Amino acid sequence: MNERTAPRWEPHSLIWAAAILAGSAAFFLIVARPQTARARELRQTIQNQQVELAARFHSLKEIARIEKEVESLTAQTAHFERRIPREPMLGGFLEELARMAQQQALQSEAIQPGEPVRCGEVFALPIALKVRGPFAKVHALLRNIEQIPRLTRIDRFISVADEEHPGNVIVELDLKVFYQAIEQGGQSG
Repeated sequence: MNERTAPRWEPHSLIWAAAILAGSAAFFLIVARPQTARARELRQTIQNQQVELAARFHSLKEIARIEKEVESLTAQTAHFERRIPREPMLGGFLEELARMAQQQALQSEAIQPGEPVRCGEVFALPIALKVRGPFAKVHALLRNIEQIPRLTRIDRFISVADEEHPGNVIVELDLKVFYQAIEQGGQSG
């Protein structure tokens, strides 16, 4: 039979065990714990800096987008006098519309200006345009109108098949051009 005997601790072993325990505790308190806290602080600092860098990167992208928008707006307002002249200058515009319709081989049935209407700081000149021809040519005319330096807005577009000429359409456009509302002696000019 085996008899179990209780372990016997010798004073020398106890001193070594206490020394190892004390050394381990001292290492933990003096070295490991401060280093762990420092590592936690560094991780937090890194996370904060990553968030800040992401925000800066987003800001830079936003700045680049805004710069492009400013560039576009600058281009649109660069020739303000040509886009919204001081005088109605309707004759030249109507001639240009007729010329563009003729270039597209469209039959211009009517180009009728209306009465100016005040819109805030500018006057709007309505123009009714009626043309006949292939839809592709009408589309080209619309693209040409968009390219005109003068500010032009199309308010109404109606296209119906031309029953007399198969393959053609009759298009009615209501558009507006603008000029500045300059006050002269208490009256708008």
